[in-house]
Amino acid sequence: MVPQPIVPDYEDYKWSVNVYSLEPSRGFPYAQCFLDVLTNTTIARHLKSFKWASHTTRGFIRDGSRFSLLVLNNAANPFTWDSAPDSTTTIGVYGRYWYQHSEIHWVTFAPGIADLLYSAEQQGCIARVQHWGCYMQAREKRFHRAYWLAANRLPLGGLLSHGGDEDGDEDVPEVPYEDEFKVSEEDLQDAWDAGVTDASLDEARLLWERLLEDVELANVPEDGWEHVVTGGSELYDFPY
Repeated sequence: MVPQPIVPDYEDYKWSVNVYSLEPSRGFPYAQCFLDVLTNTTIARHLKSFKWASHTTRGFIRDGSRFSLLVLNNAANPFTWDSAPDSTTTIGVYGRYWYQHSEIHWVTFAPGIADLLYSAEQQGCIARVQHWGCYMQAREKRFHRAYWLAANRLPLGGLLSHGGDEDGDEDVPEVPYEDEFKVSEEDLQDAWDAGVTDASLDEARLLWERLLEDVELANVPEDGWEHVVTGGSELYDFPY
């Protein structure tokens, strides 16, 4: 992955979205504890050099557990003061009630802390266990898009909704409606007259994906909230 600056539009975001798992033997009961320690013991030492912003998103971490950390580099810039940062790192974890699989707690740091996370990985504190890229098929790419939207506090429209069990040690179930309706290659072929080119089929696939996205974005939780801002260096002195 070639490093790229922060971009305002999802279509231009080419970084992978990664999931790291915390090594249980390190003694942290869930990932937010690790994030708190990382923040207080390392970033706090250079507090004047860092900005931070936190929010909570209604949603789940795909195949996630209490040890999961969602990590996005240069995905979001929630800061309004001073000049725009050159880099950011946004980390999402389940919080104290990790077993409910209902909320993701996010913190965005500027400048980014990719080097710090790399060091933690090299020391065996965390390990990458999953990733999503912009090049994937729509079924998997939806999570790349969903977590970028979540990091930016933008409408999700049901992309991270599910009706799974409230158990952090179990895999998160697939979104139910995904398995109820599928379009096969034969379906696409049968829908067109002879002479249809590969290029036009590609356009049809893209159009179909956009239609699905429009439907998803129309689905907003009944009580109206998807993201809640919980703090930031532009509001408070420190997050914890």
